[in-house]
Amino acid sequence: MTVPEGMSLTPKRVGLGISIEHDRIIALQADISPKGVLVEVVDEQILPPGALAEGVVKDLAGVVDSFRELKKRAKLSAEGAAINLPGHFYTLKKFETPPGYFSNENGNLDWEMQQHLTGSISDYCISHVVAGQGEKGENNVVVAARLAPLDERAGLLLNFGLSVYAVEPGILSINNGLAAAFGDLPDERVLLVDISAPYCTFALLINGVFMPGGVFYTPHDLVSGHPENAIQELAQDLEASFNSFYAIEGYSMTGRRPGLMVVAGRFADANVADKLAAVSGIPVFKGDLFAGGLVKSKLKNTGIPWQRLVKPLGLALRAPNV
Repeated sequence: MTVPEGMSLTPKRVGLGISIEHDRIIALQADISPKGVLVEVVDEQILPPGALAEGVVKDLAGVVDSFRELKKRAKLSAEGAAINLPGHFYTLKKFETPPGYFSNENGNLDWEMQQHLTGSISDYCISHVVAGQGEKGENNVVVAARLAPLDERAGLLLNFGLSVYAVEPGILSINNGLAAAFGDLPDERVLLVDISAPYCTFALLINGVFMPGGVFYTPHDLVSGHPENAIQELAQDLEASFNSFYAIEGYSMTGRRPGLMVVAGRFADANVADKLAAVSGIPVFKGDLFAGGLVKSKLKNTGIPWQRLVKPLGLALRAPNV
């Protein structure tokens, strides 16, 4: 069973993941111990109209009041939380390097990422993690997050009265949540699709190793509540973006394609997932978030599709050891 990056099962602690998605806050609180993860609270709160625009907070008081209402109703007890960072606020890259190439002393990390970023390197917070071995060296996944939205998301948690455990790219949170709930997925090439707004984000898992992807605009009809009109456009945009991004890696939707797809995010549910699978021709992963692996739930029915909960679950796992 795979334990997600950044997660430890000892000692016991309370994890809270908060995902702020377009028009709502989704919160998941879990008890994390050597026995695994027990989800105790799942709830969501609709935000005031216009509270967010393009992922940027426009009505801070409205967002804070919405969280306070959610916290009171759901009886959240966690003292800190991790929060999502939307896909258009960060850049993810994979580098295969000799061991130690990205040490803190040599400046290689900033130099490599400068080739892929717009603006000054000082406008970003950059970090990396080793994600397995490649054919020629270490697989390094590098995250470069823009400082302004990063600080804004951290500031939200502080305004909520919470300590900041992490501000994490949503697609990585989905990956971590999946790993905890399901372990190794049943295909060597798995496509992750985070259907949020204003952008969708995608990534690949190759034999369990995370390969960063890209973003594309979410179809307007999906955001406005007409998914039946949006699936064809969603599938076409996903195919075009996938082919463009992964061509250098030798993958395409018409050749060396994913064998399985996991759909998650604010606008994801079983209906959207099934329709996207039918149009794209890639089987969609079906499962119960709380049926196996490390994750259980004390809740009989959350009322929220698991596809929308996997991201806050991954965020909740960022709770630090205390």
